[in-house]
Amino acid sequence: PESITMAAIDYDNSRVSQDTAKLIKCKAHIGSTIVTQHMKPYIFKTAANGHNLINVQKMYEKIQVAARVCVAVQNSKDILCVSQKAFASRAIFKFAQYTNVSHQVSRWTAGTLTNQITKQFLEPSVIIVADPREDKQAVKESHYANIPVIALCDTDADLRNVDIVIPCNNKCIESIGIVFWLLAREILYLRGDLSRSEEWTVVPDLFFYKDPKQLEKEAQEKEKAKEQEDAQDNEQAQDTTGAWEAANETA
Repeated sequence: PESITMAAIDYDNSRVSQDTAKLIKCKAHIGSTIVTQHMKPYIFKTAANGHNLINVQKMYEKIQVAARVCVAVQNSKDILCVSQKAFASRAIFKFAQYTNVSHQVSRWTAGTLTNQITKQFLEPSVIIVADPREDKQAVKESHYANIPVIALCDTDADLRNVDIVIPCNNKCIESIGIVFWLLAREILYLRGDLSRSEEWTVVPDLFFYKDPKQLEKEAQEKEKAKEQEDAQDNEQAQDTTGAWEAANETA
């Protein structure tokens, strides 16, 4: 599957342009200031501020490769999506919801893939991790259990025991969200659950994590705006009533 190129992807140029624009808008191409030897092939250039910029075309290609690997798994529940990053949890929840894969975003229990006597023991066919550094125990156990690993990898990633790399900024909420959104959509395309001729009605924003405090703040702002709108409506209603009463008195 690693040999799949853009020429093999059944996409029109406008769709590819739109998708790569989404990746750039979500800063998926902005890597860290550190680059490991194995990540060098995915680097487009180093920016003036020292951040390594990831080649968006290669990122896009690897999303397609990962989708094809996932679709090849007969039972979607045999795909396990993992992350110990709190801000990756929503993207993984939504990815699991729309693709019907298994997921685990809580603290990883040692032996989940290797110790058959534990209650948490799992035998997935493929594992997807949001960060091979944060999820190194899951990656390590996958290697012991001979389970292929798909990983979202920043420029500073250690690629040992990673089988399919999706090079991207895995330290950004929007970046993680858009990558999982594109991966989910491609899986639905390949399964035939969604036609390539139609737009997916699920918007990428649903895959973006929001801090509870931020959600509370937004709710308060909406409530305040609603109160102001109601006050304006009441004021207009009073003005209208006053004008109507004055007109009746004159008559």
